[in-house]
Amino acid sequence: MNDEQRNQLTSNWRIPKYARDQLWVEGDSGAGRASGEFGEFELPAGGTSPVTIYWRDVHKGAALVRLPWRADSLDWDGGVRIGGYVDAMHITNIADGELTVAIIYLGGQPLRNSLRPYDTAADRETPEFMPSFHAALASDVTETISTWIAPFDSPLTSIAQDAMQNNMRLHCFGRLADESSGWDRFFALPIILESMTVFGS
Repeated sequence: MNDEQRNQLTSNWRIPKYARDQLWVEGDSGAGRASGEFGEFELPAGGTSPVTIYWRDVHKGAALVRLPWRADSLDWDGGVRIGGYVDAMHITNIADGELTVAIIYLGGQPLRNSLRPYDTAADRETPEFMPSFHAALASDVTETISTWIAPFDSPLTSIAQDAMQNNMRLHCFGRLADESSGWDRFFALPIILESMTVFGS
């Protein structure tokens, strides 16, 4: 796909069926709806960098992730990265009561695509990294609310509850639930919470 006005979200990872036609891409020139298993889209004035992926609607939906523009494919893997505050939590039983989960309502903005939550082995020769809550935010994106799913007995759920009670800031990292997981049978936007950075209030 070499037309600079056209691109796709992914080339290797396949977008789950429940998320197809629910994703929008916005650059500084406008927005376009992504469709199909690879999320093909077109922006009004060609490729722009960076772009933001939204769920359901650019103006009313949840911002999921900020990505750099790449020709042919943005190489998205379904990852979601948001910095913000826990506004609310709901605890419920699903799967005929066999599983108790927390739905975490996170209000915030996407994290900059260059952010890494910690130094990995590959960063051993680079300057030491220290997380910064505000510097990591894509501050030009309006705050939105997204829903994150975690098992009730997960340490991540306990930390999220503590953050809500003490107004602590978070960087949350997760991904859209795999199609085979079945989470989409229970939740409209199933983002699986995988890790987080907690900042003091």
